[in-house]
Amino acid sequence: MTYRIDKYEHEKFASGKWVTIEGTSRLKVAYKGNAEYLDHLMEVEKKYSRKYCNELAADQRMAMHCEAIALGILKDWEDVGVNGETPAYTAELGAEALKQNPVLLDFVKMQSGNLDRFEREISAPNEHD
Repeated sequence: MTYRIDKYEHEKFASGKWVTIEGTSRLKVAYKGNAEYLDHLMEVEKKYSRKYCNELAADQRMAMHCEAIALGILKDWEDVGVNGETPAYTAELGAEALKQNPVLLDFVKMQSGNLDRFEREISAPNEHD
């Protein structure tokens, strides 16, 4: 079988694709190697380095990673409850949710590395008699 360079919907790497997390709750998760995430990660690292003079404690490092993930990987959510409500997604809410819920953080990280989610649907070639 020939390797297809068009195997993935690369345009979805940064915009993300929807995935169900539980019941009717869905998250829009981008690929972990997308340029937008990497740019956000660099910006957030600089911000935290200036703020904490390159001496980050574990909780500060976790907050930094959650903020970068909320900006560049977790793009949206539907039917996700926060304090008894289902608010619209914001990066601030996303970062806070990721910090408070390690299962959510692990799920987003796992889905962001799952390239199978970004594979193009290919139709079978037409068969001629």
